[in-house]
Amino acid sequence: SIMGADIEKAEEGLGEEKKTRFDGVQHELRPVTDGIAYHDTSNPNPNTAIPIGFRTLSIQVTETQQGKGNDDVVNFFEQLTFHNMSVERLCGQFNVSAEKGLDETVAARNIQRDGKNVIAQARPNYIWKLLSYLFGGFCSILWVGVIIFFICWRPLSNPPSPTNLALAIVVIGVILSQASFSGFQDWSTSRVMNSILDLLPSECVVIREGKSRKMPASELAVGDVVMLSVGNKVPADMRLIETSGDVRFDRAVLTGESEEIEGNIEALGETFLEAPNVALMGTHVTNGHAKGVVVLTGGRTVMGRISKLTNKTKMKPTLIQQEITRFVRLIILLTIILGGAILIVWLAWLHTKHRTYMSVVAMLNDVMGCVVAFIPEGMPVAVTLVLSLIARRMKEIAVLPKSLATVETLGCVTVMCSDKTGTLTQNRMSVMSAGLVDQALSSQEFRDVCSTDMTNARVALRQLHRAAVLCNGATFESASVELPVEDRVVNGDATDGAILRFTESFGNASAIRNSSPQIFQIPFNSRNKWMLTMYNKSDKDSEKPSECVIYVKGAPDVLIPKCTSY
Repeated sequence: SIMGADIEKAEEGLGEEKKTRFDGVQHELRPVTDGIAYHDTSNPNPNTAIPIGFRTLSIQVTETQQGKGNDDVVNFFEQLTFHNMSVERLCGQFNVSAEKGLDETVAARNIQRDGKNVIAQARPNYIWKLLSYLFGGFCSILWVGVIIFFICWRPLSNPPSPTNLALAIVVIGVILSQASFSGFQDWSTSRVMNSILDLLPSECVVIREGKSRKMPASELAVGDVVMLSVGNKVPADMRLIETSGDVRFDRAVLTGESEEIEGNIEALGETFLEAPNVALMGTHVTNGHAKGVVVLTGGRTVMGRISKLTNKTKMKPTLIQQEITRFVRLIILLTIILGGAILIVWLAWLHTKHRTYMSVVAMLNDVMGCVVAFIPEGMPVAVTLVLSLIARRMKEIAVLPKSLATVETLGCVTVMCSDKTGTLTQNRMSVMSAGLVDQALSSQEFRDVCSTDMTNARVALRQLHRAAVLCNGATFESASVELPVEDRVVNGDATDGAILRFTESFGNASAIRNSSPQIFQIPFNSRNKWMLTMYNKSDKDSEKPSECVIYVKGAPDVLIPKCTSY
């Protein structure tokens, strides 16, 4: 086979020493990206690994091995081992330097091999759509009427009848108006289908040839070193090689989980999809910063595979579509029966016994008049308008249907079940109450007390307000600081964001943070269930040494047992 010939060629070039090792690890070669490259998983030392030239096989050889190219998403990602590699071996795998990044020539070659970092969208067959608009449903019968009216205009009428020509033009106008309306509605609803593109970043910070620069995310290549910071969207599937120690990712867009994932650089044994040292395309960086190497781009990423599966899914007709199709067929059948009955009566009786009573043109005009009157041409438009009005009302209450057919399906739903918050909700929280040991206040009561005069408020309330500001990992995005508090964009956890908005609504949280220099911080994590920050009691400009104050927040069942008094 071709693969056997390539392996024999590799053995001849490696020499006797490497040939012996190659014989022992030949069975451990496994694909890394859609069967394009192979790597050796048995030797942790990249200096003695098989050279790139002998590891690269052709796509045709891989497809021959895999039959017809199984595109099973789960099996594909189970074969990936980037998350189990050390940083040194990963960089050697992609021939990249963690400090200097890729060379431009290598990046251009990788882009030429793998394509641009974009998610391909299925292009609709516009010719088929146009034909369905013009000849689908009742339009098929109306076109028969157009042809008959033209025949009655010329040559059956002598001289040509302008009335039949006018009727043909009017019916054509009805067909075109109905097709235009259907096409516009289809175009307006298809824009929601492409909303997945809004989840992808447009730009990213990349290190190439030792220089850090901002470039379009579509120009990323496999092996590029990308810098991530708070608020960024991950531009491709990446293996993290350096983190700030507190980096976290929000994967709700992919998994629906509202809980953030902590990132690290440790080579762990989980699968590629669950590994914490992997950042997936489209996810958000909610805390910290990191550096990573791009391992998958475009359609090979998790987001790209999801998009590909979505495009392959064939839409089944909904209940209302099935009912409309059945109604159209019934009407067309009755119309054909009616037209056939008129034609039979004319041929069997009127044409034989009363030739002068009705000519051929008059008979065809009567048949088509009954047909046009029998067909409800405005029914598709009326159904579309009704569904559009319902969809607009649903949009006003923050329900966005994927298509107009979904509106009718939702009308048949009696019970709707959801697994967790963040799946159907916006993952946005609000503070409803504040509780002390001896008193519970609603959010509005707390706000009223602190807004009137913070100096006269209870000491506990002032301390709670200050702790809520200083022991908080969320921040407002600088571009939205001029907006009202509820409209500002928050970078960070949803819980911290709710507390930050609450404290900012009746006090300047930024001023408190700027006047208190932070010394140390332990971010919140699901294991400890608490967050700790340490600040100097004195101002920034003060040269006198001062005591430090520590703020801790977390789950009550964890913190209260550790308190000596409260």
